[in-house]
Amino acid sequence: MAELNAFLILPSPQPPMDYNTLCEKVEELYNNRDKYDGQEYVKQAEKLVKIARYYNIHNEIQSVLLGGKSLNTTKYAYNATGAPIKPRHYLPLRNPTEIKQAAQWLSKWGYRLSFAERSRAAAEILSEADHKGVKLDRKIESQLYKIAGLGVNTTDEISKHIFKRAKLLSILDLGGIAREMETLAEEIRKLPMEELYHEKRAHKLAQRLDEIDKNTGLTIYYGRDIEPPEEFIFGVPANDIHDYKNSIVENVKTGKYYHKSALAKMDVLRLEQAFGPEFADEMTIDTYVDVDRIGAWLKTASKEEAELFDYVAQLCGIKVYGEKLPQE
Repeated sequence: MAELNAFLILPSPQPPMDYNTLCEKVEELYNNRDKYDGQEYVKQAEKLVKIARYYNIHNEIQSVLLGGKSLNTTKYAYNATGAPIKPRHYLPLRNPTEIKQAAQWLSKWGYRLSFAERSRAAAEILSEADHKGVKLDRKIESQLYKIAGLGVNTTDEISKHIFKRAKLLSILDLGGIAREMETLAEEIRKLPMEELYHEKRAHKLAQRLDEIDKNTGLTIYYGRDIEPPEEFIFGVPANDIHDYKNSIVENVKTGKYYHKSALAKMDVLRLEQAFGPEFADEMTIDTYVDVDRIGAWLKTASKEEAELFDYVAQLCGIKVYGEKLPQE
């Protein structure tokens, strides 16, 4: 667990007191403030505020020691409840610096924890960052959303990643687990997208894959042959879903999703042959399909028209990006 606190040691210039000691001294001074006369207390407080500048938390320390703000040291991202004697707490979230450092650590090393542990930690960090108005790096924030299980992906894409695990397990002569993975991948591929994200089913899948990865040693292949479960199960994080929605077109009557970039390559002649020249003219700009007009039309199209559109897309070699249960 040494790595969990490693981020607390910051680079030069060398501060006169390390971070942990500073936090202990602040808490000690605060809890014993009634034992000091006013002038001596202010002197000690100002000394600690000066040291706190090395860690960019001087405003927080000043507000606690000299501004009458309550001292709260109970918020942590990760609590190791299984530790001997009493729970051990890691990744404190008392101020913006700690929140950013905790986010950075978890995004890089979180896979060392169980999925349940890192998922809770990510949710805590995101919550505290929002509460304290801390702006996280966009890439790190997206990573935390995935770790927290706040994202979606297509079942086809998820299935592909599970098949990769099955292949790797076979190479490692773990045929029994490999076959389990193959069966699971096929089940997920056939599952409608909204069913996977119903009643924490996706979280249970991530937890199961995480356990298998750790038990079989697959974690050493992360970033090369395979990725941690949250990377593909929650591959489109909640903070990116707006951009995701703007990049796809849904055929609501059949439940199929298409990338706009793929639909833009649809053969206008085939569209005209299927729906007539007037329709084709309305849905195109010059010789290209207007994907926004197509998207709007698909919301009102009949089931027969929607199915015919899917057939035309298939003839044009346009792949379905995702699929869910269709609207009646």
